[in-house]
Parts: sequence; structure tokens; C-alpha cells
Amino acid sequence: MLHGGKTTIIKIYRCGYCYNNLHRIYKNMPKETIQFPATAILFSHQNNLYLIDTGYSKRVFEYGLKSKIYHKLNPIVYEDSNSLKNQLEADGISNLDIKGIILTHLHPDHIGGLKDFPNSQIIMSEKSYALLVRPKLLDLVFKNLVPVDWMNRLRIIEEKEDDLFQDGTIEVIDLPGHTKDQIGLYFKELKFLYAADATWGIKFIDNQLKFIPKLLQRDYKHFNQTILKLKEYMSNGIKVMVSHEQVDDK
Repeated sequence: MLHGGKTTIIKIYRCGYCYNNLHRIYKNMPKETIQFPATAILFSHQNNLYLIDTGYSKRVFEYGLKSKIYHKLNPIVYEDSNSLKNQLEADGISNLDIKGIILTHLHPDHIGGLKDFPNSQIIMSEKSYALLVRPKLLDLVFKNLVPVDWMNRLRIIEEKEDDLFQDGTIEVIDLPGHTKDQIGLYFKELKFLYAADATWGIKFIDNQLKFIPKLLQRDYKHFNQTILKLKEYMSNGIKVMVSHEQVDDK
């Protein structure tokens, strides 16, 4: 738990995971299969509860051929007990108490549980909104994960905006490369940056991607520029966390 004056990061949740071999992803890495958790973060701001992303849900397996291909390339391990809704309930928090959900981008491991929060405002960038309205195949948007009433609950973060709550506590950071629309959140009071899928692990930040993983980045030039941005934050003493990192959340 990280405490600030107006903002507190309450807990980091792992909502299922995928696994892959480091040798297939990075150059000069051993043949070691590791887990990449699907992360969601619960935080409070001015006594309201918010989430960043929602992790996997069983619906990720229910989108026909796209689900089968996705699972084949990116094997997923998930049980109902892993759902963010169930984990929150185990901690005494109702899914109906979440005021808003900030989506860093629209991949299935980030929006999988979105339908489990019918009362929450859905907060996304302008670029995410554009992708959701007209997704392309490589955008990996599973429309079955999106609530039918999403537009009625939508708040769009415009590109010119960078202050999420207009009080200087959380800055929205543009982190393109992995996807066109990816954003991160910098908690200024906490000196903490959540950088979504900017890299598959801070400990891999200097490793070079192999050919196929490189192709899977929507813009590899911007991917590398985002890595440099993360390093700049880190050089200024700021804690950087990414979605698939194995981290201690105690």
C-alpha cells in the first residue's frame, strides 16, 4: 500500500496470467518459461475507489476463432477465483463500489473483467475510443469484453489533457508502441508510474526483442521511445511498474 495526501494505491491484483519462453521473446535469453500476470490496480482518490485495468476473465476464451488464436500464441491460465470481481469481494469490496475504471489500452488482459463492473465510469484515451469504435485485426480488441452500455458510461481523456482529476495528483502519460493507444498513470504524490505493457518486465528493459515479438508491437519506433521515457523516470528516482512484472505488492 502506497499512501499519498489525496491518493492511495490500495492493492495490486493478479487476475490470471499468460506464460511464454523468454528465448522466444528476447535475444540472448535462456529457454526459460515464466508467468506474465494480468495486473489490475485498486486505488482511492478523495475517498472514491478506482481501478486501473481489470485483468483476464473467462470471456477471453469466448470470442470464437480470435480467442483460439490468441490463446495458442499467448497461453492463458485463468480460473474464476482469479477474477477481479471475486478477489475484490474477498477483500470486502463490492464491484458496485468502484467509481471508475481507467483503461491503459484495450488488449484482452486489460479489459477482460470490464463487464463485471456495471456501475463504474469507463475512462479511456481518445485513441482507445477510436480503436474501440473501429478496431482492426492487429488491434486485438475483443468486442465481447465490452459492456453494451459502455458509451453511456464513457469518459474520454483528450490528448491535450494530462491531469486526470484536475488536482495535480495523477498525470496521464502517453506510452505508444506496444499499442497505438497505450497510456500510463504517474502518481505524483507517490512518485510511482504504472506503465502498462511498455515492456514485459522492468528487468528486461535493456533486452532486445526478437523478430516476431518486434513485429507484434504496433509501432516499434515508438516502443523504443517509450522505453527511453521509462528510463528517464527511473533516473529521477521514480518507481516504475509494468503490467506483467512479478512484483511484491505487500
